[in-house]
Amino acid sequence: MYYEPLTFEGQKQIREDDRWIKKRLRLDADPEKSAVIICDMWNTHWCKGAAARVDELAAPVEKFTSYMRRNGFLIVHCPSNTMAYYADNPARKRALQASPQEADPRLLDWCPLDPEREDPLPFDDSDGGCFCKERCTYSRPYYGEHEGITIDPDRDIIVDDRLAYDYFRTHGIDTVFYCGVHANICVPGRPFGIRQMVRQGIRCILVRDLIDVMYNPEMPPYMDHFDAVDAMSGHLERFWCCSTTTADIMGGFPFRFREDYRLF
Repeated sequence: MYYEPLTFEGQKQIREDDRWIKKRLRLDADPEKSAVIICDMWNTHWCKGAAARVDELAAPVEKFTSYMRRNGFLIVHCPSNTMAYYADNPARKRALQASPQEADPRLLDWCPLDPEREDPLPFDDSDGGCFCKERCTYSRPYYGEHEGITIDPDRDIIVDDRLAYDYFRTHGIDTVFYCGVHANICVPGRPFGIRQMVRQGIRCILVRDLIDVMYNPEMPPYMDHFDAVDAMSGHLERFWCCSTTTADIMGGFPFRFREDYRLF
């Protein structure tokens, strides 16, 4: 089946003199050569606050990925550390059929912040980012992706490692949209994340209204949580990739969390 190329608005931040300028871009993507990654949208999370925001984010992620699937895009489900749960799922079996690909530079299990390419993160997340009244203890309570997100067994794939890159190269995919959590940790750092894919020559596009961050406003620079989400989007726009919103692609209004009371 033939699918029309997608044309949409995006933005990138560029350096002019001593300041960063947002530049609007006209972008396009060929559905046959493009994918959408859903990063670590687990069915629960070690931080109760983060889990609540994932619950809220699941419906707009489902709406967006359903739209993209209908328009011919590959949907890639990446709920890390849960592959055993999907061992018999056709979407997982489909991913495992990808041919191993050579990669240059070397594919990493985790891609930390790259000081040669990017500034430090715009906020201090060294405490893990939980800001619940009673601090949560790190664990792995999840076993799969959020139940509100559809996995199409006939079209999607399920991965959580370098297999994503192998599948992309096997099938000629050169553009990847990113949504999910968390934009300061897993979205850029995972082996299927933005830093890794940009280094391998794949064009990455952040869907900036479908992300969250792990940040505690009691840590420097003591900013509002949703200001931190925007700051992290800006960081990725400056140093790694352009961004877009669901509104730029589908029309309507960008998603906003219920607790985001800021005025624009």
